[in-house]
Amino acid sequence: MKFPRKIAPAIVGNLSSKDFSVRLEAIRILRDLGPPVAKLAVPKLIEQLDKGSTPIREEAARALGEMGPEAVPALPLLQKVAQG
Repeated sequence: MKFPRKIAPAIVGNLSSKDFSVRLEAIRILRDLGPPVAKLAVPKLIEQLDKGSTPIREEAARALGEMGPEAVPALPLLQKVAQG
């Protein structure tokens, strides 16, 4: 499903939800939106990669992979998470 980019701020806001399923779905939507929302999404996805549960971290890593060059700041943390 494609979403309009203008919803990105609201979706990023959902990354602060206490509800696991809301955070997970927000990450998936941001992944689908991709590079056009990267400047807004990447810092928050990095937070999820750093502090989230395993399913959240996995989905955040996938989303970061879809963000293009804007996700370069996530590389050190992605490498650390990949190494265990």
